[in-house]
Amino acid sequence: TRNASPIVHRYHSCIVMNNEEGSVEISSPEKTKKFNFDAVYDWNSTQNEIYTESAAPIVNSIFDGYNGTIFAYGQTGSGKTWTMEGKPTSELQGVMPNAFEHIFNKISLSQKSTQYLVRASYVEIYNEDVCDLLGDDHKKKLEVRQIFTDGGTEFYPEGRREVDVENADQLTELLHKGSSVRHVGSHKLNQHSSRSHAIFTLILESSTPSPSPGGKPIVRQAVLNLVDLAGSEKQMKTGAEGERLKEGAKINKSLSALSKVISALTSTKENTHVPYRDSRLTKLLMHSLGGSCRTVMITNISPADYNFQESLTSLRYAERAKLIKNTPHMNTDPKNAKILEYQETIARLKEMLAKRAAGGMMSPPPGVDISSAPELDIDSEKQLLEKEKQDEIAKITSEKSATVECVKTMRNDLKSSSRTVTKQMQEKEELMKQLQQLENKLGGSGAQQLQNENQQQKALLQQHAIEIQAKEVEERKLRRQLKHQREKAELLVEKYSDLQKSKEIVTRKLKELKDGYLQAEQEIKDVQDEANTESEELRENISLQRKKLHLFTIIANSFINPDEVQRLIDRSVWDDENKRWTLKPILEAPPPADSEKRLDSGRLSGRSGSGKHKVEADFLELELDTHDRITRDYQEPTTSLAPEVEATMKQLQQESASLISSEVLPSLGSQSPLGRTCAQRSSSFTRSATRFF
Repeated sequence: TRNASPIVHRYHSCIVMNNEEGSVEISSPEKTKKFNFDAVYDWNSTQNEIYTESAAPIVNSIFDGYNGTIFAYGQTGSGKTWTMEGKPTSELQGVMPNAFEHIFNKISLSQKSTQYLVRASYVEIYNEDVCDLLGDDHKKKLEVRQIFTDGGTEFYPEGRREVDVENADQLTELLHKGSSVRHVGSHKLNQHSSRSHAIFTLILESSTPSPSPGGKPIVRQAVLNLVDLAGSEKQMKTGAEGERLKEGAKINKSLSALSKVISALTSTKENTHVPYRDSRLTKLLMHSLGGSCRTVMITNISPADYNFQESLTSLRYAERAKLIKNTPHMNTDPKNAKILEYQETIARLKEMLAKRAAGGMMSPPPGVDISSAPELDIDSEKQLLEKEKQDEIAKITSEKSATVECVKTMRNDLKSSSRTVTKQMQEKEELMKQLQQLENKLGGSGAQQLQNENQQQKALLQQHAIEIQAKEVEERKLRRQLKHQREKAELLVEKYSDLQKSKEIVTRKLKELKDGYLQAEQEIKDVQDEANTESEELRENISLQRKKLHLFTIIANSFINPDEVQRLIDRSVWDDENKRWTLKPILEAPPPADSEKRLDSGRLSGRSGSGKHKVEADFLELELDTHDRITRDYQEPTTSLAPEVEATMKQLQQESASLISSEVLPSLGSQSPLGRTCAQRSSSFTRSATRFF
């Protein structure tokens, strides 16, 4: 950074650059980011290295008819103007002066049959107004007009001055003239800050004779834009106020429009609108961004960690711009080429000179070709005329045969002839001067462009240096590719070895999984068989339980009053812990209903030992209400039964007792109240049956 404020030099570097790999690594205590570009130049790189590697290929392409653009972008004070202009010395001159020398050196080494015409213009965009830096009034605002060509829509500043140039020195003078009136200012970060965007435009036209006899010449036209953008800035760092603050706002606005154009050109969405019309800068650079132009963007960054965020933004900006895909095409047979007009003018002037020489009083000297328009020696012509005049006078005097009047007449005729010849010589000299100027503008061959052999040697050296640098660049790219291929091969080998290990591990795991799968499959089969067996047992158990439940229901309905069943249901509680039913204790026995009649209450009271009901936890020991007796005591039959009937009745008695004792009582439990009651009722039933029989 050449014009940076001393503030920046108090900070440390946050940039690590690798010229060989073309990478830039920017880091802060919080994060680190790495970017890759086509070329990277650090503080040890020279101006010549930057030009020969990055800018020279663009300049070479304009001789083939391709438009080119080279522009510098970056934060204020990062060295954009230094990169583009530099200093007027061979080692420190920037991209623009090197391009001027490159163009005319290449013209001087071109074929003699090819003619060139170079024109230049220089404009600036200040506060969104376009001004001509080469015009008589550099503050006059120019209108940006739109034209439609075969290549599409184009924008150009109407009324800008285009200057025909004959050598690199004239271009350098135009650059210094425009830079001297360009808007600059100072702030905390830069003492010579550019306050406008500057665009130096070179128009190169060439005309080559057709290889076929009688054919039209091959005309090409190319435009080279050399752009020095104003730097983006933040008010809190620059401390700008008043007019400087307004300028900074306009600069940031146009750069923001440029950023939107780059974002739209690199968008992955289809039919994305590109906002070229949002700014005059993007209008004039329309074909340089995503158009038919070959473009190089040089991004300048500050290495100081004080400008970390601005440098990171610039690198991201350049990374997006790298993704833009232009479609260059050759500009052949342009309709607005001035070289054809100049060639027609030269042909017309040569024809006029030839006619004047053929129709004048004097013939051209021997050996002089009028068609090639050589310069004539006017002094020798005058001396010749004077000598002829003196000889004629001497002849007249020596003979003394002519009168004085004849001598006067001849003298007058000689004077008239001398004036006529002088006038013709002056006209011819003026035409030759015009012809020489046009031929100089067209820049024919090396002998016409170079003044001496040293300049020609300098042009050859520069051409060789560019070729050598191009080879070095190509070699560097090949080394990068070779390194990349080696790294890729190493990764593949490492990946292959990892895959081999992974294969062994996966094979072993696969075998283990297969064995586990077979074992699990056998276990599943065994479990399914067990489940089917248990399911069958459960179904049989459920069927048996249903039968038992049905039997228990019949017994309960036969031996227990329905009202007592309901009261038992109300007192029943399921115990989750013990998995069984329990009965709530009865705190107080309900009083008997008055309307109820009791059967044999005295006997029941005597059995219990009290006239009151006992309060027990077991409902089977409660005093149950009985109905009036409707039966009578058993009396022995007066007659004996038949032996067959008596045997059958005894068998039924035994089967009933056996059924109750083997199925009902075990399921209820002999110690439970219900089991004891059923046992008592069973014995009573057996005794009753015995008495009956």
